[in-house]
Amino acid sequence: MNGQTLLRASVRSILKNRTRALLTVSGVVIGVAAVIVMVAVGQGARDEIRNRVTRLGTNLILGKRSALFLPRAALDRATRVWPANLRPEKGRSVPVQ
Repeated sequence: MNGQTLLRASVRSILKNRTRALLTVSGVVIGVAAVIVMVAVGQGARDEIRNRVTRLGTNLILGKRSALFLPRAALDRATRVWPANLRPEKGRSVPVQ
């Protein structure tokens, strides 16, 4: 089969099954729109977080150490890299100068 015959057969098939073709096209359009919306929401959230952190200023870093999601070895490594005067304490924040 050459290209012209294939084109004619595909157009005939689309015209014969209009409902199926319409549903297929609408499914593709909805899928692409959903991907575009999700990417835009993700970028907007990232930009908002970046703006909020920027507004905090350069001399203030707040950190909370939590053992909920970290294995013990990771907590040990995190404790070793903290400078002595910046050891995290529960309920206390220290501005960094």
